[in-house]
Amino acid sequence: MGENTKAIECPRCGFSNPAGASYCGRCKAPLGAQPAIARAGEVTEQDTEPFLPGPLQIGDIFHNRYKVVKLLGSGGMGMVHQVHDPMTRTEYALKLIRPELLNSERAV
Repeated sequence: MGENTKAIECPRCGFSNPAGASYCGRCKAPLGAQPAIARAGEVTEQDTEPFLPGPLQIGDIFHNRYKVVKLLGSGGMGMVHQVHDPMTRTEYALKLIRPELLNSERAV
């Protein structure tokens, strides 16, 4: 019973959050598993602001897990990066859609 009431430490800023919190109360970083897909109309610029301070750079860590290896390409919808997941030792392509397009059903 005591395990369910433990505070959750934010992996980004170290803030102590109440048990069951989904996002950090200080920096708004996700705590625990988050949905992999954002549907049009569900994401606001305020939601993306703490996570997208600017373009990703080689060596950056995305979502506290994926290390950016290189830029594969960019275009009107966003950028695609090669990332490495150290947990699975696998390379993936990570596509970041421009925040201004996230609420466009036509774009997403």
